[in-house]
Amino acid sequence: TKFLQNLDKKPMEAFHGKLCASMCRVLVYTAEGQPYGHLLKVAGEENELSVIVENISACPTVVAAWLAGRAKLLFSSTGILCEQCRQPGNASLTPLQEHIIGYICRTPDLISNALKCLVDPGFLPASLFTELAHTLLRSLDQVYQAIRAGVSCSTVFPAALVGKLALLGQKDVVIPVLVAGLEDRTRGGDPLWERIAQALFRHIPDNSLEAVLDAVMAYATPSQPSIVRRLLGDLVLLNPKAKFLLTHKAFLVKVPNRRQVLFNLIGYLSGDKLTRAMLAEALLALLDVWGNVSALRHMDHRQHMWLAQCLMLSTQHLEDTDITPLKPKLQSSVMAGIQAHIDSPVVVVRQVGMVVGEHLMNWLHPETAQPLAFEYEVSSEVEELHKLARYMSTREGIRSGR
Repeated sequence: TKFLQNLDKKPMEAFHGKLCASMCRVLVYTAEGQPYGHLLKVAGEENELSVIVENISACPTVVAAWLAGRAKLLFSSTGILCEQCRQPGNASLTPLQEHIIGYICRTPDLISNALKCLVDPGFLPASLFTELAHTLLRSLDQVYQAIRAGVSCSTVFPAALVGKLALLGQKDVVIPVLVAGLEDRTRGGDPLWERIAQALFRHIPDNSLEAVLDAVMAYATPSQPSIVRRLLGDLVLLNPKAKFLLTHKAFLVKVPNRRQVLFNLIGYLSGDKLTRAMLAEALLALLDVWGNVSALRHMDHRQHMWLAQCLMLSTQHLEDTDITPLKPKLQSSVMAGIQAHIDSPVVVVRQVGMVVGEHLMNWLHPETAQPLAFEYEVSSEVEELHKLARYMSTREGIRSGR
């Protein structure tokens, strides 16, 4: 062991890693307790993690429990993450990085399978991945300091790790911690922190981008100006898939369970002139669906209310210059939508259609002396839409102290 500890790793790195990993595989079946911990450390954190993953299932319970403790220490250590972030210039993952991500994602399940009913709650996937999310934030802190010191760093590896965890169903565990931490770090307007956050989300692989964006919209704090804007930057302009997800699928296909998705989504798209143009196009597509008789007949109540809420809030974030080229199309779509709703035999559909219709027409023609006003009973849906129609004016009143 002393020989291995004193061995110079740089000229013999490959040999050193293989030798230590091989010895660990032999000793892991008989090793019990801390005296053998330094042997795994000598192998390096990447090799230590691979040894744990490849051997824990075949170990006696007492050794598996010891290895689980070693894995938890690795999940709270920034060593692996920081080392991989300091490898700039790679647009894609190296084979080693892919293996590391695979090991990290498999470890909690392997621990649970090895220990079964004896597993400690701290070793369960939710606990370990929460710890990993905090470790990722600490790694980004070190990346921030490294960049300030002139060291080139990359977010390709942590972005791929976050995307993989989201695909494995851990987005509600990892993303809330990550978003909350990045909110705090970007709140002061530090441009470097904003660059790091935006680079992280820009490098999320396309196959996991939808899961990550859904979680970001669900867990970011709604604000004006949008916090999501600080985290994502111009992602919707740079990534075609992000554009499809945020300007089409999020509006027309999905109905989120968390209402703040509505405020975060529209707040993000209204962030600048270019994205407001996308929001205006999305509004036109929403109106086409909202006014389609066949679609209206087949959509359920939640979908119908979601479309109505999107229409009500979108209009408050668009400026006159954003809708001037689309005004004729918008007006014809609104009139067709009002007629489709009034003709509906469902009372709630008629009420919602009249509320949204009068709001949209008065928004398109603010100069009208007599605003359009329908007569309808005030239901819970109507009250909700009226509150949404006053959302921006209420925020401005609060901000100005009125």
